[in-house]
Amino acid sequence: TSKVMAARSDEMAYFKKHRVYRKVPISLCYEITGKAPIDTRWIDINKGDTQSPNYRSRLVAKEIKRGSSSTPDMFAATPPIEALRFIMSCAASQKGSKRKKIIMSNDVRRAYFYAPSVRRVFIKIPEEDFEEGDEERCAELDFSMYGTRDAAHNWEIEYTNFLTSIGFTAGSASPCHFHHSERGIDLVVHGDDFTSLGYENDLNLLKMQFEKKYEIKTEFLGPGHSKEIRVLNRILRWEGDSLSYEADPRHAEIIINELDFKSAKPVSTPHIEVDASDESPELVGENATKYRAIVARANFLSADRVDIQFAVKEATRCMSKPRECDWQRLKRIGRYLIGNPRVILQFESQFQPMSLTVYSDSDFAGCKRTRKSTSGFVIMHGNHCIRTGSKTQALIALSSGEAELYALVKACSEGLGIQSLAKDFHRCLSIRTYTDASAAMGIVGRKGLGKLRHVDTQHLWIQDAAARKAVEFSKIAGSLNPSDICTKGVESWRLVE
Repeated sequence: TSKVMAARSDEMAYFKKHRVYRKVPISLCYEITGKAPIDTRWIDINKGDTQSPNYRSRLVAKEIKRGSSSTPDMFAATPPIEALRFIMSCAASQKGSKRKKIIMSNDVRRAYFYAPSVRRVFIKIPEEDFEEGDEERCAELDFSMYGTRDAAHNWEIEYTNFLTSIGFTAGSASPCHFHHSERGIDLVVHGDDFTSLGYENDLNLLKMQFEKKYEIKTEFLGPGHSKEIRVLNRILRWEGDSLSYEADPRHAEIIINELDFKSAKPVSTPHIEVDASDESPELVGENATKYRAIVARANFLSADRVDIQFAVKEATRCMSKPRECDWQRLKRIGRYLIGNPRVILQFESQFQPMSLTVYSDSDFAGCKRTRKSTSGFVIMHGNHCIRTGSKTQALIALSSGEAELYALVKACSEGLGIQSLAKDFHRCLSIRTYTDASAAMGIVGRKGLGKLRHVDTQHLWIQDAAARKAVEFSKIAGSLNPSDICTKGVESWRLVE
């Protein structure tokens, strides 16, 4: 269509503006690489709808990944999504402060075009730029191009060099975390999206430095600015002194549509038990493919929605050989989403916390098929939920105390990860972990295996952490343990706290 052609023309204009490649004899490509130039293709995406189309066209290289994808020149770090939540928590933890920090979001347009190409890469000249005499020529990249193996790695080098040159220090837990000590700015990089927390004057100076280097789109979230912005398609809101975080609502809508649940009745819980003796037939062909596609989307959504984490975790365990009973389990998730299409994470105004609170729980032998248990955890920064998780234990626990120990080890390790994340932003937080299992507390408080001689010693580092007081452990009543929602399907009303 004419709109697609216009979008492609706009993309080629960017190629020429940034001088992404230069035309060279095709013989040079064979001399350097011993292969033909890399082919290209267009990816056209309508970011609008059929009535109001908004096409974005991207020319990408079709470079096949060969060998190990973990080689240094191919690796590009990605920060955990809880880094964004931690930034929001810090923004809401300014109670009593006269001067308030706000959030700035910067989106770099066509970020890879700013990253110099480290290795010599040759591509076929796009048809839209093909001129007379180009029959014996190809294009050598001077800057990175989408679809090449090391484009993300080159962009990481580029933005790291830029940020460090203006006073930022890269984090140790993740190279995508940055802190500016002089201005007190915390910054997280997700691909070409930069999210910063700082005082307005300092953020405006940072914005000016960005604009000198890149073409960016900037939004501010906070008093006197926008009350709602989107970051990584998550909806961030600022109301009064409090903030809220919401997952991309489109995923729930797509899951419901894929399951054809337009007229289905909602249910109050997302999980149903499947009979271990159920010999229902295995899904094959398109049905199996559809199951995997929907579960994969639900798994992505569950990273932001603790209410479906356990149910989705159970559904993902059957991805290799899904059965009819697993399809029923997936339909249950879909019917739950009908009644609960949105879950908003609230970050109420609070004083700056000095510690992390970690909650741990387990369901002993909860899986009827394998008799494995589930580890659940919730990590809080004051009253703000930073991270949650639900994971099937690799080992079969022989007692509830042993299952709770494995869950406690998992929760503690995740808490230490968030502690390291906070250190990247120059915040030192202690850790207090809660469990409702007296047996697990007893194991943590002593030295060695005791009567649990079959337990692998890799789990006993937690005893040393307790002895050194690197982590404090306390008992909590089961009815007050929020991590209970990560080990079973619970009613939606229990999430409103």
